[in-house]
Amino acid sequence: MKRLFTAMLAVLLCAGCFAQSATDIMSKYKDKKGAESLNVGSMMMGIVKLIASHDNEARDMMKPFRSIHLVDLDDCADGVKCDFAVDTKKLRTKGYDELVRVNDNGDRIVVYTLQKGNRIKECLVVSTGKNCFLAQIKGDASMKDIDRWITENSKR
Repeated sequence: MKRLFTAMLAVLLCAGCFAQSATDIMSKYKDKKGAESLNVGSMMMGIVKLIASHDNEARDMMKPFRSIHLVDLDDCADGVKCDFAVDTKKLRTKGYDELVRVNDNGDRIVVYTLQKGNRIKECLVVSTGKNCFLAQIKGDASMKDIDRWITENSKR
């Protein structure tokens, strides 16, 4: 019994070692042939917000966001997309809530949020299948902000 418990504990500890953060996955795939990467840090986001300050709609839309990081693998080889799908299944999501999961024509999209109280501090969007990407959005948004942003962008 003691050996079984020790073996199970070892397996659980090792499984945690293979989990990857969104940053780890983005770093691994951003330089792959055909990959596109976008990294808008907090300083650049501040500049964008300053430029958009004369446009009320743009300012309100950008207000809750602090940084955006994205890796898009749409133009990568199928092997890269398959590896990406395997790696994103190991994505470390402890502390995140699954906001929505969509399976559509072979594409799988999952949205995770990291919340503190009623504020969303981080959002991860993972898409695998034909359209592969990983987006990490950091900021301080309410569900009302997110709902407004989705509504406004789904009209386009």
